[in-house]
Amino acid sequence: MACSRLTLGGWSPARRWDSATEGKTWAIHQIETILLTAPAALRPLARRIQALEQEIEEFRVDLDLLTQTACTAVRQTDGIRVDSAATLLTAASRNPERLRGNPEFTALCGVNL
Repeated sequence: MACSRLTLGGWSPARRWDSATEGKTWAIHQIETILLTAPAALRPLARRIQALEQEIEEFRVDLDLLTQTACTAVRQTDGIRVDSAATLLTAASRNPERLRGNPEFTALCGVNL
């Protein structure tokens, strides 16, 4: 009895296995390439992040000095840090009438009561 050739969708199992093996090998080579080239590609990005972090810290120091000078009482309030004081000072200096009382202040801070 002759053995008939097994085919699935026009491809023999052996050919499918070869194709899958080649695909796996190709994927492994792609991963190796990414792992080898990624560090070089990521270095400029990492340097940019470090530069931006330093710039943010410099701005924070400037904001700290400005808010301590412009609104000392606000900065001495518990829970009010540089970012909050700067935001409040910016909003209040443009539209001081917006801060008539607690509801307006809490709305400005993003709290809905």
